[in-house]
Amino acid sequence: MKPAIVTLSFDDGAPEDLEIATLLKKHELAATFYVPVTNVEGRPTLSPVQIVLLSEMGFEIGAHGYHHQYLDRIPATDVYEEIKSGKDQLEQILGQAVTSFCYPGGKTPVVAVNAVRQLGFRYARTVRECRFSVDDPLLAPTTNPIGWHCRRHYVKEALLSGNARYCTYFLKHRLWAMDWLDYSLANLEYAVMTGGICHFWGHAFEIDRNNEWERLERLLLQIETMQNQGQVVTRVNSGSFHGV
Repeated sequence: MKPAIVTLSFDDGAPEDLEIATLLKKHELAATFYVPVTNVEGRPTLSPVQIVLLSEMGFEIGAHGYHHQYLDRIPATDVYEEIKSGKDQLEQILGQAVTSFCYPGGKTPVVAVNAVRQLGFRYARTVRECRFSVDDPLLAPTTNPIGWHCRRHYVKEALLSGNARYCTYFLKHRLWAMDWLDYSLANLEYAVMTGGICHFWGHAFEIDRNNEWERLERLLLQIETMQNQGQVVTRVNSGSFHGV
């Protein structure tokens, strides 16, 4: 069986992303960082120097809007410019094309999806969970977040996935009753069993606020071990939907 693909991404461009990057380098794992230029919610974002540093460390930098505006909460006429201006600013900082995008808050109004397509993005990530494949790279789903777990939410997401095999696995192993780390490890095992894509994502500022660093590293260590054993390969988000 071919190895599963594991991809990791971290949203919102928090300064703590640099600590995440250090852990990822320690375990030789690829990842994508989605960075807004500024954050309308008032949280600090990475400086241009820090964005360049992440890129030079080998990580993919993706766009996340200019202001991190939820795209269903602003006038439809402003959506294109909100996405384009964030992309343009990152490309100016990096001196290279930015081809990945993450919809802030996972909000995907039609006007936003159309703008992403018109702007030439190759990959755009949502926050839809309990998925192990990518059917539309401009509406790419995830598997589960790092550091957050709501039982009812994941039951709903598992059922909405339409994946009968996963639903059986989910119910048989009572995945909804696990904490986020055990839940993530179980999803990782399922991806290996089926040869799918396992996509973990999170926010560095939440990991820091909730002191989840040790548990995050346990997940990264398991991914590294499985990569060394040939069970998985890790990729940046835009490369995850291609075959191994």
